[in-house]
Amino acid sequence: MFGRRGKSKHQPIAFAEYIKIHDSYMESYYKKAMVASDTLDWDLSDQPMVTLKGKIFIDNQSGLCLYVSQLMRLSRDKRGRQLVRIDEYTYNLYYDGKKKSEIFRYDNFDTKPRRGHKSTHHCHRFMAGKELRGSPYELPHEDIPTLGQAIEEAYEYYLETLKS
Repeated sequence: MFGRRGKSKHQPIAFAEYIKIHDSYMESYYKKAMVASDTLDWDLSDQPMVTLKGKIFIDNQSGLCLYVSQLMRLSRDKRGRQLVRIDEYTYNLYYDGKKKSEIFRYDNFDTKPRRGHKSTHHCHRFMAGKELRGSPYELPHEDIPTLGQAIEEAYEYYLETLKS
């Protein structure tokens, strides 16, 4: 999710509100030229599970892109509103078409916490195609990024490395 004022960014949210927030943030990223193009695709065919997958290109020329995969669960609250919660996610920044080009990857695809970790949420960091020492780093719940935060971090990387 992209985050909401006054609420935990990872709480279930009305699905219609999630879509509205998602679209609004993506529109603003395009207007600010933080996103060059995307191939994001919603799959609503396997409800109560919903997926959002695809690539968000930060820079078309270099191929810098953020691969996004979100597996979301739909449920209903007491008033019958359809809520959504992200169960699994990965946000992977790399250069499309280039081997060993990962920069970072946030995910929670492990079925149990890694040795010495309390949660399955973690961040991998890479340099020159190799995972950095100590990576992956465990993420406390409050540090789990939203998709918007991952896009913003990808754009910061672009400004620091390609735009300068």
